[in-house]
Formats: sequence, structure tokens, C-alpha cells
Amino acid sequence: MLTLRRRTMIAALTGATIAALGVTVASSRADDRGPRVRDRGRIVVTHVTFRRECCATAADVLTMNADGSDPRQLTHNDWGQVSQEPAWGRRGRIYFDGGPLDGLGHLFRMNANGRGLRQITEGDGSECCAGPSPVDETIAFDGFFPAEAPDGAQGIYLTDDRGGSYEDFRRLTVAPAGGFDTGPNISPNGRKVAFRRVLSDAPGPDAMSAVFVVGLDGRGLRQLTPYSLDAAYPRWSPDGRRIAFSSNRDSHFDLQDIWVVNADGTGLMQLTHGGPGNPSFLPDWSPDGRHLVYAHFLPTGFFTQLVVIDADGGNPRVIWQGADFTYDLRPDWGAP
Repeated sequence: MLTLRRRTMIAALTGATIAALGVTVASSRADDRGPRVRDRGRIVVTHVTFRRECCATAADVLTMNADGSDPRQLTHNDWGQVSQEPAWGRRGRIYFDGGPLDGLGHLFRMNANGRGLRQITEGDGSECCAGPSPVDETIAFDGFFPAEAPDGAQGIYLTDDRGGSYEDFRRLTVAPAGGFDTGPNISPNGRKVAFRRVLSDAPGPDAMSAVFVVGLDGRGLRQLTPYSLDAAYPRWSPDGRRIAFSSNRDSHFDLQDIWVVNADGTGLMQLTHGGPGNPSFLPDWSPDGRHLVYAHFLPTGFFTQLVVIDADGGNPRVIWQGADFTYDLRPDWGAP
């Protein structure tokens, strides 16, 4: 079912990690985050916790400074509940989707201090992966409305800060039959949306996904990367000239790397070269465009790191290393 492609992301990621990396749980680690990053702003992530007795999961929203200091967990979910896919919006607001891990979720927003929580969307469908516009109240998101959409397929929709339900949304993309669109990110000038189009998310060499761009008016659809890269999580640079993304989302999980491509599809370049068992994935740009942050797995523990690199791929440094039985994913670097 299409619903499961999104709402069981965390569970699927757990299984893929264990299978691909052969993870063994480490008992402790030194808290050595390496050189300090001088950039301003805060990074917001999906903070996933796993119960040691097996199989129960919760996900929350956590923020930290750009050097990994001052971590603040803003939501506190019970097992089986998630607040995930957070993104910075205007006026220091954080947008995310929440609900049961194995069910339908809706969009929420809150202030940078965790207060002012408000549900934005509702209804019988599911909304996730909010991409707030940096210039106005527009919000792009991944919508799944099997009972209401004519084709029942998963695609990119638009709403504003008032939200609502299906009849209040405008559909932006329609994927080819059997495929779906997800992970929208609005350009700095507010005129275009980058997103991931998936033709097949079957684990292994048959997985196919690519980065696409389309105007907010639905015109000018353009494919930027080949399907063979199995691209995921496209993110615009602050100047709108480049898009960062990670490769091999479903085809070769342990070979994920960070790439960039120009906004016109030229200049495709790989920035990280981790090799088997050292995947780097889900990147985002610093507010000034000089750096990228991304999640990284090591085959030595059941946790993730957050790594910052220069925009050309150089000078990697770990700013955050999670505790055992936690993942910190999908970093979004804002300037609240």
C-alpha cells in the first residue's frame, strides 16, 4: 500500500540498516564532536528512539545549535507515536507530521521553543513531509488521499498556513502509474518545488527514483537526475543555483552518498565517498550556503552521526553523535 511507503519509514530504515550494515550495539562512546562549526542557526532533526526490549519505536522533534550544542527535544511521544520530518518555516516556526507510526499522519506546526502547537491538516487522508515556502505562507507536502483523489495516488500538494482537508488543497504533481512523488522542497524565490519521483521502491537493483523540479503553477516539469541514482531528499541551496540530495535510497542502502546538481540538471557531482557500510544521506544546506549537514551511519553501533562538510565536499567534521538505540535523521538547517 502507498500509505506504508511513508508512514513506516522508520521501521523500514531500521531493518535496512541492520541488514545492510550488520550493526552491533556499542555500550558507550566518547562525546567527541570534533571541530566547532561557526555557522549560526539551528538544526532540527527527527529523533528516533528504539526500545531495547525490541520493536517499539517513537520519534520526536529535536533541535540543536549548528555545532551540535544545546540539544532540545521539543516533543515527547509515547511508543508507537511519531513527530517526524521537521522543517523550518518563516518566523521561526517548525512544521512536521505526526500521528501513529503505522497509521495516517497530519501536519502540525509549533514555535522554535516547542510551544504554540497547532494541527494544520485533518481528514481521512495522510499528509507528511512539509516543505514551507521561505517567502510566503505556501506549504508543499506529500499527500495520500485514496478515498478522495481521482487516482488515489500519492503526490505533491500545496496548502497554506490555514491548512484544512483535501478539498482545501491544490494538487501539484501526478506520478506515472505505479509511482509516487514525495519529499518536496520549495526554492528560495518561492517559485519552484524540487521533489523525489519514485517509480519503484523495491529494495535492490530495481529501485528507481529521481529528483524533479516543477513550478508552483504546475508548469515546467523537469527531471534533474537519472533514475539509476535512486535519489532522495532534494534540497535547494540558499542561492537557488544547486540542489543537494542523497543517492541509493532503496537500491544499495549501505552505499548512500551526498550529491549536488545544478538547478538546470547540469554539473552532477558526488561529494561523499563513504564506501560500503558507511552511508551518508538526507543532506541540507547551511543558511549561508557554505556548508552541508547530513546523517551518517557507522557499522559500529546502533546510532547515527550528524556530519558537516564544506559545500565542495571537503573538511568533514562530526557535530553530533547519538546515543545507542537512537537515530537522528533528516536534518533541516534554519536561521530562526
